[in-house]
Amino acid sequence: MYYTTEMEEVDPDALRIDPDPASRSGRSVRTIGYSALAGCLLSVVTVFEEGVTYGVNCWKSNKIDIRRYLEESQ
Repeated sequence: MYYTTEMEEVDPDALRIDPDPASRSGRSVRTIGYSALAGCLLSVVTVFEEGVTYGVNCWKSNKIDIRRYLEESQ
């Protein structure tokens, strides 16, 4: 997906969590990274199906995702 790819390219510390801990199906991936456009950390949920990555949701990262990002980037 564009957002995830862009985030991983722009933010080398982007954190990819597979599967997303909040996923009921276990199929979604959460990527947490800094977006210069948004000026903050974003949490992006994607699902890969039949060769295509679909964006499911995106939001300004909450305290839990910010902590995950900071712990992993150290």
